[in-house]
Amino acid sequence: LSKMKVENTKKRKLSVNVLIYGFLLCGIRYEGIFLVAIACLFLFINKRIWLAFLLGFIATLLPIIFGIYSLTKGSFFLPNSVLVKSVTPPLSIRGLFKYFSDFIFPRLAISYGNISTVASQRLLLILPICLLFINKTKNSYTRYKSSLSLLFGATILQITLASVAWFYRYEAHLFLLTTVFMTALIYKEKLEISNWFKSNTIIKGFLIFVLILPLLGRSRSAFRDISLACYNIYSQQYQIAQFLKENYSNEVVAVNDIGAVSFYRDGFNIDLEGLANIKIAKSIRGKYYSSHFLDSICLDANAKIAVVYDSWFEKSLLQRWEKVATWTIPNNVVCGDSTVSFYAIDKAFKAGLKGKLVTFKDKLPSGIHVQYFEGEAKSQ
Repeated sequence: LSKMKVENTKKRKLSVNVLIYGFLLCGIRYEGIFLVAIACLFLFINKRIWLAFLLGFIATLLPIIFGIYSLTKGSFFLPNSVLVKSVTPPLSIRGLFKYFSDFIFPRLAISYGNISTVASQRLLLILPICLLFINKTKNSYTRYKSSLSLLFGATILQITLASVAWFYRYEAHLFLLTTVFMTALIYKEKLEISNWFKSNTIIKGFLIFVLILPLLGRSRSAFRDISLACYNIYSQQYQIAQFLKENYSNEVVAVNDIGAVSFYRDGFNIDLEGLANIKIAKSIRGKYYSSHFLDSICLDANAKIAVVYDSWFEKSLLQRWEKVATWTIPNNVVCGDSTVSFYAIDKAFKAGLKGKLVTFKDKLPSGIHVQYFEGEAKSQ
């Protein structure tokens, strides 16, 4: 009886390492909540309700603290970058059905020609098939099954609620975890895998090839594009940041890509995409985001110039400003657009902006195509 009590007590406990890992996982990236949520669900199903709440609370402690602090500053509980890129499901039954058919189902079943999406969808087939390789008589079967279920659930949530299509980064952890798991599985279950292949070797080999090929294609594309992507950022975003730092260090500037600009420049930036501007973020969530609204935000903040991708905005906004020049980089694989445009919001700054751009042109890397605009005319 004493031995049974000790074993039952151990079963009710949760490793301190699990709590630490959960805390770090959600503190590093919000997608970590997917993995923690599924782990809590497993605990709840196994009637370990207290441990499910304990893990959930400790793991989400940092996001909760951030959310409360954010609310006290007049912002949202979740970061703007999470909210403005997400789609909120409607509450009605009809709306939920449309949300599933128009948003969730396409993400699970339609690739849109993107290798990251195809590879992520293949994980939903690969992970369940891995169960066929595991000897069900072994004590480790339950542990394997739990790990696969955790990865499978996290992959579904990542595909449907987050993103998998922007330069291989959002879903990278899922491929790493799957690769590590499959490597360990192949090493430990060599005999079982060998027996599985004995019948219908060609068919099963072809099946594995079809499943694995998109993963290999994704890896190949990522390694092929990474150096070019770095040069894209240097050629476009870094150059924009240096230009604004040298010439408009303390002016209010409107931009739609704030990373390098905010890092290198001290002046106030109006983020037209709402990631770093609560008024614009609220307009996106409240569905009153418009050309007139963006223009009024820029005017109220006394913004002098704008540096934007034309393809991201309505013409009704861009026509309110004076277009001065464009920079176009070659072989773009990562920037939001190959061409970035410079506008004078305050028309009194038009001549000065063009002069500064002409002077800065000699500092640009080779290969960048520059155009200047005078009304409807444009010059090289």
